[in-house]
Parts: sequence; structure tokens; C-alpha cells
Amino acid sequence: MVKLLIFDADGTLFDTDEIIFKTWKELFSLYKPKDTFIDREFTRSFSGPPLSESIKKVFSEYPLDFMIKEYTDRTKKYYASDLKVFDHVVEVLQKLKEKGYILTILTSKNRERTLETLKITKTSELFSSVVTSSDGIKEKPNPDGILYLLKKYNLKIDEAIMIGDTFSDAQAAKNAKIDVILMTMCKRSFPKDPSPLFYASNFDELYKYLLKINDERR
Repeated sequence: MVKLLIFDADGTLFDTDEIIFKTWKELFSLYKPKDTFIDREFTRSFSGPPLSESIKKVFSEYPLDFMIKEYTDRTKKYYASDLKVFDHVVEVLQKLKEKGYILTILTSKNRERTLETLKITKTSELFSSVVTSSDGIKEKPNPDGILYLLKKYNLKIDEAIMIGDTFSDAQAAKNAKIDVILMTMCKRSFPKDPSPLFYASNFDELYKYLLKINDERR
């Protein structure tokens, strides 16, 4: 029986693609030649991997720490204007919590920005644990965050499901030997078939599928 739900944040619970695009666009305008092209499709590839990896790939000519600070400092203003919660997220999470599921977050975002996201969206109280890139645990696709949560709640691998939207989420679940469900609202592309348990196009579908799984596993 599934007891623990491990949610990714960006692209899964919260629509931050516009925030990510605007932040990268600003950085490109400041630190790349003026004719350098950037579009939304390009920045979508930065959802999933740790920020440090994306920064290293795109701005290798600048000190990594400097560019990470530039990104984190400049992205904050966009959270106030462009952060969105996907449809029915809050209602579904409330119903899942009432049914006894343990709701947690495992994200590659830093703790400050994650907690700010939860505060803005008024979802903080729905989650029992929040694990971020600031917490000294190796980031996805490394399985350490998932294994940490399994140990914290004294659960077995068949009692947890990872719910994400990127290949990194799917790989982290595979590396931890737990099932994964992928949300498709942001229409990610994958280097190869991630073979999830289920693709959910919205949170109503996710809710019905989770109840179905537990009915089958009782």
C-alpha cells in the first residue's frame, strides 16, 4: 500500500516555466552577446537538472558561484508576478492528506526559494517534509533524497511513489527502486523512455490513479 508521496516542485506542483524563461533571458541579456538566441524551448531543458549543472553548461566562461548568485538574486522578482499553481493541486493535496498519505517535497531548488514558493501559494501546511538542494543531500537523479525520506518515515520501497515531471525525477525513482508517476502539464521531452507507472495530464487524473493503486494493493 502506498503511504508516502514524494513530489517534485517546479513543473509538477507549480508552473514556473515563465519564471525560468524570464530569469535566463535576463542573464543572457547581461552576460551573452546581444545576438545570442534564447527561447522557451531552450530553457525548458533546465527543468530537472541541478541549477549548477545548467549554469556550468551555459555560462562556463564565468565563475560558477557568481552566476548562481546572479540567477538566484534575479529570479526572486519573477516569483511575485509569474508563479502559478497547477489546476486543482491544492484541492487534491488536501484530499490525499485527509486520506492519510504523507505528502513531501524533493526539489533541486534551494530551501529559501522553495519555502518562498510554498508561502506564496499557501501550501506550506500540506507537506510533512521538504527536502531541497540546500540540505546536504545529493540532488536528483541521485536517489539519496528518496532514501532519506523512506528512512525518516520507516517505510519500504513499495510504500512510496515519486511524482515529478522530468527525466531526473524518473531516474531518481529508478535509482531508489520506487515507482514514479510523471505529470505532463509542461510537456517535457526525454532523452529516452522513462517508463513511468503512469502519465497524468492533471491532478484529478493523479488523484484517481493513486486511489486505484491502493485499492489494487490492499
